[in-house]
Amino acid sequence: MSLPSRDFLGAPDALRSRAPSPRPAPATLLDASGSEYKAKRDASRSHFGRHSTRPPASTILERIRRRPKLVGGALLVLAALTIAWIALGVSDYIVLVRFKLRDMSFEEGWTNGCGLRKRPLLFIRGDAELAVVWETNCEQEFAVRVGAEGPAAGDVAVVAWEVKAKRVRVSDDSNTHWAYHAILKDLHGGSTYSYQIVLRDAPPTSRPLASHSFPWLGSSTSIAASAVGDNQYNVRTFHRILLRLLSHSRTRPKLLIHLGDVVQNPQNLAQWQTDFFDPMTSLLGYPLGQSTLILLARGNHDWDATGRNVYTGGSPPRTEWVRHLGRTAKTTSPHPGTYFSYSPHPRCRILILDANLESEEQGEQEQWLEWELRRSEWKRASLRIVMVHVPPFLEYWDQKAWTESGESQWCVRASLMTSEADLRTHRSLFVRHRLTPLLSLHGTHLVISGHQHAYSRGFLPAALHHSFTSAPNSSALSPFAIASTAERGWEKTPAAQREPGTIYAIIGGAGGTLDEDLVEQWGFYEKSVKGRYHFVGLELEFETMRAKERKGVRLYRVGERDRCKEGETAVVDALGWKAVGVEGKVFDEFRIEAEGCR
Repeated sequence: MSLPSRDFLGAPDALRSRAPSPRPAPATLLDASGSEYKAKRDASRSHFGRHSTRPPASTILERIRRRPKLVGGALLVLAALTIAWIALGVSDYIVLVRFKLRDMSFEEGWTNGCGLRKRPLLFIRGDAELAVVWETNCEQEFAVRVGAEGPAAGDVAVVAWEVKAKRVRVSDDSNTHWAYHAILKDLHGGSTYSYQIVLRDAPPTSRPLASHSFPWLGSSTSIAASAVGDNQYNVRTFHRILLRLLSHSRTRPKLLIHLGDVVQNPQNLAQWQTDFFDPMTSLLGYPLGQSTLILLARGNHDWDATGRNVYTGGSPPRTEWVRHLGRTAKTTSPHPGTYFSYSPHPRCRILILDANLESEEQGEQEQWLEWELRRSEWKRASLRIVMVHVPPFLEYWDQKAWTESGESQWCVRASLMTSEADLRTHRSLFVRHRLTPLLSLHGTHLVISGHQHAYSRGFLPAALHHSFTSAPNSSALSPFAIASTAERGWEKTPAAQREPGTIYAIIGGAGGTLDEDLVEQWGFYEKSVKGRYHFVGLELEFETMRAKERKGVRLYRVGERDRCKEGETAVVDALGWKAVGVEGKVFDEFRIEAEGCR
């Protein structure tokens, strides 16, 4: 075997010029000493230093060009993961698991120290009253420090005070449910309030358990609001609804209207944690529940028969009504009904009704409603709104439950009720047969409900209210009523309408199992959408301009002409309504314009 020629290998000098000298082995360095060690060490370092003759490393772009198949495969994997994330709702499951694990950590005692189980929520209790509600895993004495800026503080100074929190131990085996609420009274419209949850008698420099702020409505010319209903046990969908609600408008809502059924079972403490408080206060990128006023109409699934309502701020005081009856606070307690009134603006009045009461309590609610409808706050309001969980005119439900489980009996007259089952249905029927006629008589413009897990919206003229509220069900309507509503169909009615009557809307689509079976057909609903989770974006505008008619947007003009007194100015107030699917698309829109007096 012959050796390669010298010309092929190259001359020794050429070889040395192409390759760097070998790096000294560690043993060579260790064996050296003194100046010889330093020289060898420096030679070793310069092997990969700035004097190295190694060619520069390839750029990332060059490496990608040399591996097109690897890059293509990585992109395909990334695309597949993205599709799975969206299509399979992986992010929803992560949210669900996180909420469940958080609840378990408190329940099993994995969390050290005293901490917030439920972050604070803000529940409106009346025109100038609010409840701050939270829960801890330990028994402590807490207080809420409040600071106000704006009209309540004379436009300059900051007014601060402290409110003692009421503590209620919620009975369970873990002894980790201590619910608290602090009642803030005499709130002034136009003020911004900051609040801190602190230990009683803690020094001012101590770290608060929570710290947030909220605006108290009452004087704004424009109020952004949102409305949801019936989220129940569907945490994943409800959380997506809230994320969409926050991203849909450029202005975050200052008021959240909830039509009830915030949980499926009010006795299940885990549901209050994972299905309502956590979605409202966590993983939203904004402290929605901690900074937004909640106006809640309690539903049949979250009703607390004891009247304590520890997770929703307790029963509203109805102070003016108690005074009207000549009672005192001591003789009135407890009063489990959650009905009350509230004005986000002097020319907008909202009545919150309760569809879950026993017969005697229902009778007092009816008396209260008649009294409220005669008050100047209602008469002087240009926008008159009513919230009640159970809709007077339900159309969509589960067909089997409607026919085989007797739930169609919700449409039987109250006078025929005798059994306990009849009493439960009476709570639903009471709204239509006893409360709805009063609302129509006193010029209610909009009634919003939940309960039905589908969307419905329509206008019922005042002239037809008696026919509809007296019928036991839609099939018993008179031929005249049916013919009259048929003439007011969506396609036949002009875009702008001015006629005495009431708009009825059902928005129970925030998470409960969707209703897709048509079990009643009242005929006056102009827009119905089934099989779609949704929420509603609202905009209250005061002293605004009349809107132009737009295709696909119903315009209702309500109110009396020339009713302003001497010295008052006629103005236009409006309510804008957009029903939005969970995917972000608007599928129904209307506007109410009312004539008011400033």
